[in-house]
Amino acid sequence: MISTLQLQYFCALAHKQNLTKCAEDFYISQSTLSNALARMEADLEVRLFDRVGRSLILNNYGKIYLQYAEAALKALENGKRAVANELNEQKNKVIVYTISPLLFSGTIDRFAWEHPEFDIIQREFLFSDISSIDSYDPFISIILAGTSDIRNTNWSAHEFRRDTLCALLTKTHPLSNSSSIAFEELKQHPLILEENRTSFRAYVDKTFEAYGCTPIVAGESNYSLLAENLKRKPHAIGLTTSLTAENKWYEKVDYLSLIPVAGMDADRGFSLFWQKDAPLSDAAVAFIEYIKETKAI
Repeated sequence: MISTLQLQYFCALAHKQNLTKCAEDFYISQSTLSNALARMEADLEVRLFDRVGRSLILNNYGKIYLQYAEAALKALENGKRAVANELNEQKNKVIVYTISPLLFSGTIDRFAWEHPEFDIIQREFLFSDISSIDSYDPFISIILAGTSDIRNTNWSAHEFRRDTLCALLTKTHPLSNSSSIAFEELKQHPLILEENRTSFRAYVDKTFEAYGCTPIVAGESNYSLLAENLKRKPHAIGLTTSLTAENKWYEKVDYLSLIPVAGMDADRGFSLFWQKDAPLSDAAVAFIEYIKETKAI
């Protein structure tokens, strides 16, 4: 098989038509260059040059082959350049999978504002995606999820915060003036929980199971629609965590109160996940450090 180096030798020799000068340009001996050319001609089963004295004159076969050899070298160079460009783009790119489109969107937006040199993309990570996470690009993929969500041993984890379980309820609700709501009270009221496909719902179900009770479910809702659903069902209680308070999600919703839940060990951890032993893009490394420093606040 003809190598890239042989193609380079051939193209250079085709233009210089002088074995000595061409060998000097490549810092090789004349015999090395001559042997490389001989192997190429043997592979093609034709002579590419006519020997005229000390000169090598490209013959008709050589002229035909030169067009393809130069095109091949140019294509290889373009491919190398394209790979380098893609690598450079990848180094400045990070894809952040989050367990909710809203949960860490403020933090991601701030990172993007403070680091305009990086391209950050947010995608939703469904609880059902856990079985397929090994297919994510290890170079640029980061996941923000509950600490207990991912048990895959191929992924490294760093817990960056722990949150208190909180009750979200309308100010007309009988428990709205409480400084905290005991778990015993909570389980006596209808609840609006997240959809079954989410990691927060899995966490809530597991917590209630650990305390030996079945919640009274009044409906399901994601973070963005929880306030509106509580307005329609003021007798119900929504469940969230202290992260929503710290990010001031419901601060401007004047008909709601956010109250911590007491009487249960229900702190929820949040962690960064990335594939073990995989090189990370510059953007991914910067984002991990940013989350460690800010704790997503």
